[in-house]
Amino acid sequence: GVDMFGETNSLLILNSADFTNAGIYSVFITNAFGSVLSSNAVLDVEGPPVITVPPANQVVGLGSPAQFSVSALGTQPLTYLWRFNGVNIPYATNSTLLIPNVGAGNAGSYFVIVANSAGVTFSSNVILRVAGAPQIVTQPQGAVVSVGAPVSLSVVVTGDSPLQYQWTLNGIDIP
Repeated sequence: GVDMFGETNSLLILNSADFTNAGIYSVFITNAFGSVLSSNAVLDVEGPPVITVPPANQVVGLGSPAQFSVSALGTQPLTYLWRFNGVNIPYATNSTLLIPNVGAGNAGSYFVIVANSAGVTFSSNVILRVAGAPQIVTQPQGAVVSVGAPVSLSVVVTGDSPLQYQWTLNGIDIP
């Protein structure tokens, strides 16, 4: 139903058909005495799936949801099978994989296999990283110093950046 720019001859040639060329074609012909519209010609393009939008890496916090999705074209029907660290995920057979409540055990490598009657295509591996709250590895240590002597206190922390620190003195924030 949409004009094809520059296609104004009795012969339409698609040099390298792909899935985006699939559809219903017709031609409208005119001359000085009138016009006529051809019947529809359906073009099906068959072939193994092509991933058009691959899944992407994710970083989520513990307990948060994570969602991977893929878009693919190909001879219908397309089937999907998600894998985690190389192992099939039971019942993960849609174009979207939802993990509603991410735990530490969900961190790792994911990919999806998209298949149809003409073949199989594998997505690239994507990583789910589970971010956690900061954890103190080494607590600040107290000190005894003389009046006027320099002193420093430090803390060693692990956690996802950016980390923000706010020291307090007697429960009041130090600006």
